[in-house]
Amino acid sequence: PVRVGSIASQPYLKELVGGDTPILDFLTSSVQNTNMLTDMGLRNMATKNSVFELVDIGAARLVRSATGPNVVKFKDKGVEKVAVIDGTPAYAPMFEKDIRPSGAHFPMIEEGYLIEIEVALKLAHDLPHRATAYSRSEIEAACSEWVVGIELIGSRLKKSPGEAPFPAWLADSMGNAAYVTGPSVAFSAIKDSSVLPVTWWLDGVVKEDKIGGHPQNDPILPILLNANAPDDLFGGFKKGQLITTGSLTKPTLITGKGRIEAEIKGIGRVSLTVDA
Repeated sequence: PVRVGSIASQPYLKELVGGDTPILDFLTSSVQNTNMLTDMGLRNMATKNSVFELVDIGAARLVRSATGPNVVKFKDKGVEKVAVIDGTPAYAPMFEKDIRPSGAHFPMIEEGYLIEIEVALKLAHDLPHRATAYSRSEIEAACSEWVVGIELIGSRLKKSPGEAPFPAWLADSMGNAAYVTGPSVAFSAIKDSSVLPVTWWLDGVVKEDKIGGHPQNDPILPILLNANAPDDLFGGFKKGQLITTGSLTKPTLITGKGRIEAEIKGIGRVSLTVDA
């Protein structure tokens, strides 16, 4: 199984935003501001290091000014820098031992899990590297099934994902701790994957009920981009692999035990339990 994403959408490249409105007395605020400034300084250092690494591999560029969701700002030697992340596709393996069937149980970890409800695609045949770019129709022809899944994000790193440099986050399988699979339907059964109705519950309480929500509004596009990535060292995609390309729902942190259920209408329902 493979987890596909975009560099531009990863959580370690958030812009640092602060404020200066006084809301506490001086003694209290001075202590808290010292802690806050220390934390911001560490985050700025991690952001700076990550951006320079991305610039070195051609996945980002420094500019004088820019705005937008793929723009990152940080300070280098006291000077504000601006970088544009180009959205280079990136993907990492999900290990077989971490792929579990619906109804699986997991122990809670210290920092909790981020919950993502996803739709994955199963491949009917290989997509090896080749000189000629794949077309979208070729990618679609390689996909045999849509699968409803729940991903647990829980980094193996001591630092949180927001503080880890990009290479470490990528080596950590983009934070994948587990993936729980539910029912599947034939690829031809879904006519428009941009408007999949998705609902998920925590202990029977609806957490999100929406239409669509994929980061690219298209679960197939990241597979196409990665299949045509020129610097891929992963060896291409293989028959039988399960590929997930992004959450349909807002990643939500849970820090205690609970039962999670999710449904994508037209595909099916999947569940897991996090134990104390």
